[in-house]
Amino acid sequence: MFPKRILPLGICCLAAALGPNLSLRAENKIPNEFKTGGMFIGCQAYTFNHFTVFEAIEKTAQCGGKVIEFYPGQKLSKEEPNVAWDHNASPETIQKVKDKLAEFKIKAVNYGVVQIPKDEAQARKLFEKAAQAGNPRGVSNLAALGGSGGAAPADPVRARELLGKAGETNAEAQYQLGLMLSNGTGGEKDDVAARALFEKAAGQNHPGALERMGAFAQEGRGGPKDAAAAKAYYERAATLGDEDAKKALERIRCPYAIKDKRGNLVTTLCF
Repeated sequence: MFPKRILPLGICCLAAALGPNLSLRAENKIPNEFKTGGMFIGCQAYTFNHFTVFEAIEKTAQCGGKVIEFYPGQKLSKEEPNVAWDHNASPETIQKVKDKLAEFKIKAVNYGVVQIPKDEAQARKLFEKAAQAGNPRGVSNLAALGGSGGAAPADPVRARELLGKAGETNAEAQYQLGLMLSNGTGGEKDDVAARALFEKAAGQNHPGALERMGAFAQEGRGGPKDAAAAKAYYERAATLGDEDAKKALERIRCPYAIKDKRGNLVTTLCF
């Protein structure tokens, strides 16, 4: 069952009480130009739920804030009171909100709470909206949401394109694009580029990327073969709960398999 969640358009940093030592994840970093006194300060649009989206943006600016968190269902503007602002908004409505944000130099950082549908087609629409808004996590979720039966993305070429943009900072996007490059999905196979992406994501402690770096280092794919480095990557991934990394470590510990005449495994030799 899909949980209810806030869909990040950036990252939510709404109060001065969060303080200047707030650690921002690189994948969702807000540009420094939206800081006020060294901090990200703003409002939830729901604070102004008796007003329209446009008014909420204006009032946030009047309060000295530079970031805002939207919620679904708020009226768009006085001029269009029958138009609701939510994840089903038309491209024209989305552009109007973007223009209003730009006018008042406000950054939209969050949107929610939203029930993610169990139906894949409906979930895809939700992720598409996040991707259109420029959210890297929305892009990676959209790319990871494959065709029927968990197959490759429905449009792998487009997925590569979207992930390429989001992968500049987003660990999950880097990992997903690395998988596509290593498998030759949506374009040419490129182990060197895949390894570079896995390494970037591993630097952000992405479990799957750490496991893939272990495998690539162990096999010498896309770069030098390094057994010690491979084991270190596997250990980091296993610590973060990656099951494939745990199995890889077990294979390293027990490298020799003894089989009977029929090829059935009898036992393994462990060190």
